Amino acid sequence: MTTPTLERDEEMITRLSRSFPRKQPLIALAILLVCILIGMFAVENSVKFYLYGIAGLCLGYVLVRGAVVFGMGAIMAGACASGCLTDIGEGYVRAMIALVTFILFSVPGEMARAALDATPLGASITVHLPDWFGYPGAILVSLIGFFVIYAMVWGYERKRKRESTVERVETPKELLPIPGDTDGRTDKFFGYRLWHNLFNTRWTFMTSAMMLAFLWIFILVTTHKAWGVTSAFTTWSVGFLRMLGIEFSADWAQSANAAIDGGLLNDGGTVRNLALLIGAAYALLLAGRFRFNTDFNVRDVTIYATGGALMGFGARMADGCNIGAVFSGLSVGSLSGWVFGVFLVLGAAVGLKLFEGRLNIIPPSRHIKLKETKLPDHRITDR
Repeated sequence: MTTPTLERDEEMITRLSRSFPRKQPLIALAILLVCILIGMFAVENSVKFYLYGIAGLCLGYVLVRGAVVFGMGAIMAGACASGCLTDIGEGYVRAMIALVTFILFSVPGEMARAALDATPLGASITVHLPDWFGYPGAILVSLIGFFVIYAMVWGYERKRKRESTVERVETPKELLPIPGDTDGRTDKFFGYRLWHNLFNTRWTFMTSAMMLAFLWIFILVTTHKAWGVTSAFTTWSVGFLRMLGIEFSADWAQSANAAIDGGLLNDGGTVRNLALLIGAAYALLLAGRFRFNTDFNVRDVTIYATGGALMGFGARMADGCNIGAVFSGLSVGSLSGWVFGVFLVLGAAVGLKLFEGRLNIIPPSRHIKLKETKLPDHRITDR
C-alpha cells in the first residue's frame, strides 16, 4: 500500500526529473564570476601585490586565432582541456585519445605563438576592466554582458520552442536527491540518504558555482596565479620530448623546464590536473557508476585525435583555454576573456556544422522536430 508520504515524494521526484532548466547555469555562472571579482578586489587591496595573470591575456590576432582553433577542436574531441581530464576519470576512452594529441601539440602551439609574437601579427593590447572602471564598474559591466548572453539564450530557446525542435532531457530518478524518509534507511544523518545525496545525485548549478568560486580564490591566494590547465600540458609535452632527447631552450620553454627540474609533483598545474582526473574517477566510483566507454569506431578515433591536436595547438597559441582564458579572464575582469569566449563559440559553431552527423557524439541534425514525450536515440541522459 502506498502511503501519502511516498506519493508526495514520488510526485516531487517525477516533477524534478522532467525539468531541465536552461537558464539556471547562466545565472549560476554570473553569480560565480561576480563572487570571484569581489574576492579579487579584497585580495588585491589587502595583500597589495599585482598578481600574475590579473589582467588576463593580451588582445590580438594570436588570441583570436587560437580561440577559433581551440573551439573547433573541442567539438571534435567532445571535451575541452579540463573536460578531457574529467572525462578520462569517468572512463571515456575518447578523452584519453584526445588528451594524448592535446599534450603533443602543445609545443607546436607555443612555438607558433612565439614566432607570431615576433611579427606585426603579434601586436596586442591588454584591457583590465577594473583599471578602466574600478571594481564596482567592472562588476556592473560584467553583469551587463551576462544579461546580454542571457537574453540571447532566452531568445534562441523561444525560437526553438516555436519550431518544436527543443529536446526535453529527463534526469533519471536514480540521480535525483532523496527528498525524505521513504524507506526507513534515511532517517539518520549519517546514512544512506546522505551518501546518496552527496555522491549519487547531481549537485545544483548554484552549489557547484559556489564551490568553484572558493576553489578559484583558494588557488589564487595560495599560488599567486590565476587558475589554468593547459600550461601544465606544455610541461608534460616538454618533459616527454626531453626523454626522447629533444630539448628546448627558448623563452616559452623556461617555465616548463623549471617545473620538470623541480619535479612534476611539485608543479602546481600538474597536481591540479591530476586531481581533476582522480576526483572525477573517485566521484563515479563512490556512486558505483564508473565504466569504460568505447562506443566509437576508427573514423571517430581519427577525429578525436585531430580535435585534441587542434585544442593543444590553439590553447597554447592563445596562452589559455576555456579555463585559463575565458573563466579566469572573466573572473579577473579581463576583456580578453570576453573576446576569447566569442571566438571560441564561433570556432565551435564551425566544428558543429562540419561534423554534424559525421561523428558519434554529434547528432545528424539539431533541428529535427520532436515529440515532447520522446527523446532521440543519440541523447545521453545519464551524464
